[in-house]
Amino acid sequence: MLNFQSLIATKASRLRHSAGNRLLMEFGMRRAQGSAAIQASRAAIIGGMDSTSNIYSAFRCNLNSSGFLADSLHINLWGSKNGVAGWTEQAQKIADDNKVPVTFFIADEPYGKNINIDGMGTFGHILDFISPANVKLPEIGKNPSWQEYRKDYLTSLIYNRGSLILQISNNEPLSRILLDESLKNGGYVAISTIHFDQNFLFWVPSLYQYRYQLPFIALQDAHGTESWWWSDELLHYRTLFLAKKPGYDEMMTALKNNWVVSVRHDSLSGYKTRILGGAEGVSDFVKQHQDEWKWWGDNPEKLIRPWAVITV
Repeated sequence: MLNFQSLIATKASRLRHSAGNRLLMEFGMRRAQGSAAIQASRAAIIGGMDSTSNIYSAFRCNLNSSGFLADSLHINLWGSKNGVAGWTEQAQKIADDNKVPVTFFIADEPYGKNINIDGMGTFGHILDFISPANVKLPEIGKNPSWQEYRKDYLTSLIYNRGSLILQISNNEPLSRILLDESLKNGGYVAISTIHFDQNFLFWVPSLYQYRYQLPFIALQDAHGTESWWWSDELLHYRTLFLAKKPGYDEMMTALKNNWVVSVRHDSLSGYKTRILGGAEGVSDFVKQHQDEWKWWGDNPEKLIRPWAVITV
């Protein structure tokens, strides 16, 4: 184990020497097994990294942690997907203690959970939701009907200031039914558009009819264990909303008023800024304030990111 720690510290030291004063963060040690994760995170910090993404290592060894990643990437609201118990609370405490302006909340995709729709079939990928941290929600159950889901689960989610996000359904009639019902009775508060290299509006063009009724958001989503792969998505596209401050309640207010846009700027957009959605005037306002939120420099093809990360 000592050789392993020395290897990590030496690599971190070389990166620090090359990077000078630029920000460096360790982003992969949380995937190591057992005590190796703690020891490796500590070794990376000793070698010169500024912070670690391993919340438990930060707690045990008094290290800078994930809030600093949010700060460096200018992320004000961070949804925790399928996190272990206590992760969101610990991440928020570290951020608050270090005065990092980020709010962590729950943004889950209930894997293996489906909904039965009478006469249509069984569907997944339609139960993504957001809620404040520390909210206790009931179990979804095994393949409930939509009526059972709304009564036993969705009512509690809405009561606790949460909502559903429609990720994708290739069944156009189903999408229309669910979204039309949500406009009347609550449920889905936004429609996912940009997701990895996809744009769901191209897949299901009928969603455009909700352009001025429900906001379009970009869905950033961590898949798999390879942080070098999915962390790139943090820079390619974002969801922006208008508010006096970047809090969860302010985000929900923006969603309900469609003061929200989905923004992509990367190689897929030809390094041009693509903006989707937003009530009248919102897109223009976002463009006028581009210098306050953009993640690229004077050269539109140069995306600004942490100089290096260590992944094992």
